[in-house]
Amino acid sequence: MKSGILRNMLIYGLGALFLKGISFFLIPLYTRMLLPQDYGNLELLNTFTSILEIICSLGLFNFLYMDFFHKDAEGKKQLINSLLSVYLVLSSLLFVITAILLWFFHASILGSLPLYLIYFGVLTTYLGFFQAIYILVLKLTERAKTVSLLQVSVGLISMSLNIWFVYYLQIGIAGIIWANLISMLISLLIIARSVRSQFNNFSFTWNPEQIKYTLKLSLPFVPGALSYWLLNSANRWILLHYGTLADVGLFSLAIKFTSIFDPLIIQPFLNANNPRTLKQFSEGNFTQKFRYLYPGVILFFLTMSFIIQQLAKWMIDPAYAGSLPLIPVMITGVSLSVLAQVTALLLLFRKKVGQTFTSIVAGSIVSVSASFILVPVYGSMGAAIGTILGNLCWFTFIYIFYIREKNKIQSPVL
Repeated sequence: MKSGILRNMLIYGLGALFLKGISFFLIPLYTRMLLPQDYGNLELLNTFTSILEIICSLGLFNFLYMDFFHKDAEGKKQLINSLLSVYLVLSSLLFVITAILLWFFHASILGSLPLYLIYFGVLTTYLGFFQAIYILVLKLTERAKTVSLLQVSVGLISMSLNIWFVYYLQIGIAGIIWANLISMLISLLIIARSVRSQFNNFSFTWNPEQIKYTLKLSLPFVPGALSYWLLNSANRWILLHYGTLADVGLFSLAIKFTSIFDPLIIQPFLNANNPRTLKQFSEGNFTQKFRYLYPGVILFFLTMSFIIQQLAKWMIDPAYAGSLPLIPVMITGVSLSVLAQVTALLLLFRKKVGQTFTSIVAGSIVSVSASFILVPVYGSMGAAIGTILGNLCWFTFIYIFYIREKNKIQSPVL
């Protein structure tokens, strides 16, 4: 509390509760208005746009996180302008290519989902970069109250639109997609006004040497992020291969109950802790009290796994009861993911891209391989176990690399 970490964590948690927790609180509505196969179809679209976001963002978020605290005030401004310029040119081209390919191949990728809804989902993803980069800058500058205010406003708008389209108009997953797009557009209008009042206007910058340097460090994060997606999401496609769209819907609902920790607990903690820790590293202090953090994280998530499962019984429609046994297993995987992310912070500051990449790739290989082996025998539970094994592998590699890097720092220079 003295350092402000807990205070900022609570503020970030309030904002995330409204922005990213909306889909969780709408679960009772979704499970009563959508069939499991419809929910599975929606999650496949979300999965596709997640992959698209990873590829088309070019690792620019990670680069900003990594390079921000190495710049002075003017350098930070130039850095942000440069990243936005890269996205407007290169990423926009990638989105256009994607739209063309979807025109011909959307049926084979996303089944019966109408093409116009797919395009709306892709457009929302494209615009989401500008929202995310603005929020990230606010977090790195520890403007927790501004972040929370924006997230609460957009979250309330999104919830209202979802209820209107899905419950009152009863237009199914089309209503959810429409609500996401409209709330994103409103959010960008709010951001545009805030940028003009709080920051200097955007200035397009295209320095070939700077772009080359940026992409050299940012692009390696793309396969790493794809590996993270494979670790936690590829099992949905494996389930679809060996099972049905309803199986995907049940598994996705279990993930929804575990993913609530990300906006409410994990991200608020990381957003409050990481900027201060990175600043601490920049001042030469590399002390981290993992001997308290590790057991605390494990104990917390084990306790919450029971609580969330009981909460799910009360929230969901009986048609989705098959997702209940999966929830404690998935939450265990989340706890290992948290440990890996916290431990990797030193590697991120030291720009050890290769080590972080190797760790997440190893975890994704284990997760996918285990799922292919276990899903045909154990179904959705096999996919959940595969996720645990992958996250355990990721954390193990990260910890080994962390120990090596810490020893290098502490070793006297000869």
